[in-house]
Amino acid sequence: LRIVVDSRRRTVHFLRRMPLQDLLDKANSSDWQSTAIDEQAWLRNYQTEVVESHGIESLWWRLAAERDCMLPDPGHEAIQLTAWPDLDPGIADPHWALLLACLLQRSWEAGELARATRLDTSMVHRLIYVARASGLAGVGNRPRLGSMLASRPVATTRSFFKVAKHFGLKLLGLQHG
Repeated sequence: LRIVVDSRRRTVHFLRRMPLQDLLDKANSSDWQSTAIDEQAWLRNYQTEVVESHGIESLWWRLAAERDCMLPDPGHEAIQLTAWPDLDPGIADPHWALLLACLLQRSWEAGELARATRLDTSMVHRLIYVARASGLAGVGNRPRLGSMLASRPVATTRSFFKVAKHFGLKLLGLQHG
């Protein structure tokens, strides 16, 4: 299996006979090797073999959806999402909507977010790790939830409705799709 990662453009190029699902299936393999190549080697030896390309961010979110893919512990530093992730709602767990909405609103530590949402700690850890790996994790101030709702009720409500619409969910008995 061969891929080329362009870290400057945050893109992964799949070479001939390398479908995306093969990469996802082999993500836990311990025998991956990497070799740095320069721009001339890329153009001369690999560019013509590219059959598809994906943003690194979207691949991280696809890996998060793969239940058997082992991802490291995200650590204890609180994070806040800087933007909504590039993910396919068809592969995302429905519980991700709540977690991502919380992470868009303010910074959270993994254990704190799991307790607040009453969701599985391993799911929260996966999402926080992938948010960091995909470059969407920022570190922000940590306002109290009560003060955030009191000072920005319209913005907070609008944000939750946007998340509901994105996933085609009902919120407060209304369809937002």
